[in-house]
Amino acid sequence: MTIRSITSEEYDEFRRHTKYAFTVSPDHLAYWLSDDLDLSVAKAVFDSGQMVSIAQLLPFQVYFGDTLIPMGGFSGVATPPEHRRKQYVRNLLYHCLEEMRDTHVPLSYLYPFEFSYYRKFGWEQTSEFHIYKMSPSYFMGIPEVEGRMELKTPEDTDEINTVYEVFAPRYNSCCQRDGKYWKKLLTPPNTNRFVYLWRDANGDPRGYLIYDNVDKGSGPE
Repeated sequence: MTIRSITSEEYDEFRRHTKYAFTVSPDHLAYWLSDDLDLSVAKAVFDSGQMVSIAQLLPFQVYFGDTLIPMGGFSGVATPPEHRRKQYVRNLLYHCLEEMRDTHVPLSYLYPFEFSYYRKFGWEQTSEFHIYKMSPSYFMGIPEVEGRMELKTPEDTDEINTVYEVFAPRYNSCCQRDGKYWKKLLTPPNTNRFVYLWRDANGDPRGYLIYDNVDKGSGPE
């Protein structure tokens, strides 16, 4: 058994494993595994020369107080059904964690399909994601303040990031974001997404809003 980064000749097979495991459309596959992906982050287990388990180990920096700390983000961990229950994932995860330790990356994040599965490897839940649904009428009566909203593009996020960088250090575990990260966040496939920047009365960027315009069959909402 060998665990290593894949080569360019193996990228198509890596993509096929991802598409099968996560049942993604071609557009979503291209979104998550673009042609310019740094193949050093694409890890795979090979047994008898066959690719049997895959993952991405993505480099990030995260805030703890005012300090940025290196973090390895796991993504797209997958094993075809015929190769499961052979400890390939376990060995792949441990290999990547050892690589992180050797390069002085102390933290690792992932979005688990099941908390109990990754808990046995040492991960623990650190955050929650909440969805609030409400009528636009709930926003009626909010006092107006001086300032203006400004539509931005996915390529024009410097001031959006300026606002984020004021917010992020207040909360442990927030990721540092670069232009490439923002563009991916704002351009998911088959989604009509917008981002607005709010400027105060002095013209300084103070907040932003990201939303999707969703058509549910009776017009956009």
